[in-house]
Amino acid sequence: MHILKIISGGGTSAERAALDVAMALGIDHAGGHLDGGPVDGDPVLAEKNARTADGTVVFSQGPPTGDDAVAAPPDHWHGKPRLFVDLSRVPPLKASGRVHRWVAAKGLGILNVTGTGFPDDPANYPLVYRALWGLLALDAIDGEPAAAIKPFPLKIPAPKMLIWPDTLEELVDFLSDGLPFRQRFIISQMNEKQLAGVHASLGGWIQETFGFGQGNDKLLKSVETWTFRETTSPEDATWVVIRALSSRLRRTQRLC
Repeated sequence: MHILKIISGGGTSAERAALDVAMALGIDHAGGHLDGGPVDGDPVLAEKNARTADGTVVFSQGPPTGDDAVAAPPDHWHGKPRLFVDLSRVPPLKASGRVHRWVAAKGLGILNVTGTGFPDDPANYPLVYRALWGLLALDAIDGEPAAAIKPFPLKIPAPKMLIWPDTLEELVDFLSDGLPFRQRFIISQMNEKQLAGVHASLGGWIQETFGFGQGNDKLLKSVETWTFRETTSPEDATWVVIRALSSRLRRTQRLC
């Protein structure tokens, strides 16, 4: 099972980091006020988030102290599994691996993230952000870098585009924002040979969705401008798109 959703109240630096990394990576997220704002120390919301999620991870700097989440039994909260991670003892990317193994062992799909410390603690935020980024990266490839060479798991129906993008840059923007994080991360880790292996599935979807060979001459001309040569077929054009997307994602999806 993969992480499908991040829940966090947003009232501490750890919780804000959780919501920010989920938004940055396009992961489904929830947990704050109905208007989307953060909640500072709301025990009712904290309890609701813990009950809604499949499990809770608690980040801290030093031994956790002081709130209702910490007062509960150490491995359990509201009938759901819970894990403490002390980032003063474990570096962020090592914490990523620890949380990933725990999530996989417990089969968690909806993860509640909370943490101790003052809401504006500047030290906690980047550590939790990096730990969760690493967790979601590991989750995207099942913790095994070799998983990237498996057949590309494209499960996106081709939408009916009312307005086709006119340029290669616009198309790459659309794909880098719209593809699910798991697929973006896998593409970012692929070499040229592995990219060629996903060309049939992803390239066919791009061709059908964005009008290659169906009258989108402006986009085809933009691809030709990018390559400095005439593109003779829709398949050639979509290969250029995939390589441009890969180049973009290698910059934007790397571990921070």
